Amino acid sequence: SAVATQLGTLFARKRSEEALRESEERYRNLVESAQDVIFRLSADGKITTLNRFFEAVTGWPPEDWIGKEFVPLLHPEDALVALERFQAIVRGESATVHRAYRVRKKDGSYGVGEFTMNGEVKNGKVVGVFGIARDVTERQRSDEALRESEERYRRIVETAEEGIWVLDANHRTTFVNPKMAA
Repeated sequence: SAVATQLGTLFARKRSEEALRESEERYRNLVESAQDVIFRLSADGKITTLNRFFEAVTGWPPEDWIGKEFVPLLHPEDALVALERFQAIVRGESATVHRAYRVRKKDGSYGVGEFTMNGEVKNGKVVGVFGIARDVTERQRSDEALRESEERYRRIVETAEEGIWVLDANHRTTFVNPKMAA
């Protein structure tokens, strides 16, 4: 009967709407609980979405930046390159960009984020950019401290007044400083 068909259609639509709501809620929970900054930019470079982790990294609540251009968030030396990469994605010339940029924090300092950005395509046209940024500030500081330590060690060894000779486990010479070589 026609009534049974209408009821069947109504129940199917209701189940479909409920499944969509559940899917959206799972997506929202995933984005909000992520330990990376998840963002979306409109095709004109305005921030349309930021998850809560943005505040943990920068000190700003996401609401302070929604609707604003992303470029002022970046270090002036990184802004032009970031803008060029963003525009290439929007033009469809580059599908994905991986790059580190310095990001301004609320206190005026800068952190370092590793960014992955992809074009958001609708009906065959790039309408914006979807991205994830991982805070790598501490890793970069550790890497820099290690480089400085290695450089200090190298200078000490090369300028030492005594000879330094290093052997490996097989008793092969792996290093001789200038004093030992003389």
